[in-house]
Amino acid sequence: MSFSWGREAAGKNTHGYHRLVGGTMGPRRRPKPEEESNVLNQLLEYLLLFLLSFTWAGVWFQPETLVLPVVLVVVIQGFFLYLGDSHVLGILLLLIFAGLCMAVPLLVVFLPLVLYGSLETRKLPWALPSLAASAAAYPALGPQGLVLTGVVCTAALVLYLRSRELTRLGRRYYNLRDESKLLHARLESRQRQLLERQDAEIHLATLNERTRIARDIHDNVGHLLSRALLQVAALRTYNPAAPPDSPPEICRQTLDQLQDTLNQGMTSIRSSVHQLHAQAIDVKHHLEKLLGEVTHCSCEYSIDLYTEPDKDTAYAIIAMVKEALANLMKHSRARIFILRFREHPGFYQLVMENDGVEYGSPTPSNHGRISLPGLQHTPSRGARVPEGAGTSRGSRAQGGAETSRGAGESQDFLGTLLGRTGGLGLQNMHDRVEALGGRMQISRGMGFRIFITLPKPTKGANP
Repeated sequence: MSFSWGREAAGKNTHGYHRLVGGTMGPRRRPKPEEESNVLNQLLEYLLLFLLSFTWAGVWFQPETLVLPVVLVVVIQGFFLYLGDSHVLGILLLLIFAGLCMAVPLLVVFLPLVLYGSLETRKLPWALPSLAASAAAYPALGPQGLVLTGVVCTAALVLYLRSRELTRLGRRYYNLRDESKLLHARLESRQRQLLERQDAEIHLATLNERTRIARDIHDNVGHLLSRALLQVAALRTYNPAAPPDSPPEICRQTLDQLQDTLNQGMTSIRSSVHQLHAQAIDVKHHLEKLLGEVTHCSCEYSIDLYTEPDKDTAYAIIAMVKEALANLMKHSRARIFILRFREHPGFYQLVMENDGVEYGSPTPSNHGRISLPGLQHTPSRGARVPEGAGTSRGSRAQGGAETSRGAGESQDFLGTLLGRTGGLGLQNMHDRVEALGGRMQISRGMGFRIFITLPKPTKGANP
């Protein structure tokens, strides 16, 4: 890894420093921990090499003669670090340093710094001219000076190898740490999914068991009680000879009490069976199963329930969704079907829509919206309104007359729509909604949309 501030700060921003391009400052990100540790290690190694070179030069030469070489080395090394991985300029700096070494032999003392930088930027072959230029410093340094320079250069090589190994180990460590965190997050997500699936399976098994118990009670105990009631009714009708010490009135009264007891038991069992069967209806599960069976178009759904609907509402919702999917397959060329079922504090809201041509080709006479019951006819937001429909910008003065004719137009609209399809599907949906005291709204525009609201039953109502 190269130790470069300048070019990365001026261009790539790979280490998280300020990016300066044309005098502007770009985004800044926080450097990774391994990058911070690498920068710190390289700074310490540069400082160590500089101190070794400067100490050896101070012992070998006069201190006043080291001012110019130190300034030149600091300037050259600063430019070298600033340019970093720049190929052409980095090579040019190495050649300039080799030429300065031939002109100023004392610069050979700081050759280990240049050698370390060339190793970091992978430009070691271009540092060979600087090594060759050290021969020009032989008269000034002598054999011992060249040997010491070689020792410091060897130390620079060792430091470089150590830095590279630390960088590799640090990168491997952080990669393993990131992979461990990612694997831990995946395991937690998988565990949550398994727990949710387990809860769903337990809930489904509970519902199936309730259904089985209700069926067994209805098929076995219910039939026995029904037969006993029929037998008691036959006894009351036929009334065989009573015991000698019991008048006929007492025998009939006893049979009446027995029949009342059996009726109460039958009513209690029937109520329990109905309650078990109603609790066994999982509306969300049934709707998801129905939508999962649709293959001719894509389905999107959103189901938001915090309590289970009552039995009548649940059956109505499931039946209306079945009817809508059947009509979608028979009459529509939709590419997507959207279902939204939400629970509000006082009512349930069911919205079904598609983007296809619904129930035959659209005609100008059937664009709009109907609302059942009440039949308030208004054009849909995305629908095209023909001339003479009473909703264009130039006919706002006729609003009162159009409002008075709204119910009749809506009735004609519904009749046209039901007449072209046979009317069984929409009529059945309308009957179900009306039986529960709800409202049904049909909109046509860029597709078909059914908006249904069903009130929640009161707490005192019987299921």
